[in-house]
Amino acid sequence: MPFIMVGYGDYAEYLLRQLPLEVLEELATRYPLTLSEQDSPEYDDLAITVALHGELNRRRNGEQERHTPSRRELAQSIVKKGFQQASKQHHPDADGHHEAQVRLSEVREELLEACESLPNDRPENAIIIPPPPAKAAPLRPRAAKDVFSDDDVPF
Repeated sequence: MPFIMVGYGDYAEYLLRQLPLEVLEELATRYPLTLSEQDSPEYDDLAITVALHGELNRRRNGEQERHTPSRRELAQSIVKKGFQQASKQHHPDADGHHEAQVRLSEVREELLEACESLPNDRPENAIIIPPPPAKAAPLRPRAAKDVFSDDDVPF
């Protein structure tokens, strides 16, 4: 069975067994165990559904595993925390120098970009849960001021 991982949001790169129960339950609404006759799901959708509901069932008697950060996540954390510490010394509000803070911010961005080149710890056969589809903005009824009258036409 391939690894199933979240590919978006606060839990990106988390395996199913590492997700909080409420996140699993929310995902279960997106991947229900029942299919209508019109549905013809792809392999990844079926694998996610089976693994997700299996994890929910296992979680009734077990507990959530702790997330082990990837090398990339650890490097990003080091850069961000190091920036916070260095800012305490170089920020103008802390009797630092504006130019030093500007350079510090530039270096942080360069280091975060370099973190992206670190190898991904994701297993090769991982199936990634995509973000939910974007919801269309609800249609709103026209307000009285949005209605056109004969007076609005210039001829």
